[in-house]
Amino acid sequence: MSPDSSPPEAVPPRRWSWQLVIALGLLVAVWALSAAENALEKSIFPYAIAVGLVAWKHGLIAGFMFAAVATLVALASGAFPTHPTSVGYEAIEGLITYAQLSVVCLSVYFVRRRKKV
Repeated sequence: MSPDSSPPEAVPPRRWSWQLVIALGLLVAVWALSAAENALEKSIFPYAIAVGLVAWKHGLIAGFMFAAVATLVALASGAFPTHPTSVGYEAIEGLITYAQLSVVCLSVYFVRRRKKV
């Protein structure tokens, strides 16, 4: 390298992928629909799809963090309690939801890892 030339600029890694944007959009849509329509989304599938997309693209740690965010969105949207007899046990249902989303995260991560090998 000559003294006049500067080193090539490093391109920073891309933090926002289409998977992350779709996952965030899905969580916002579930929250907005439950707030506007007063129709509570108690199914795990929209949250699992969002967590799976993030875990597929960004890895295990990001998937676990997004599972926590999805659990908080489920709590904010009124998905807990799932049954009238579960009133007062929202924290336990939140932990169960986080555990279910963590299993989704692990499953997606290991399926992706297996395909790479």
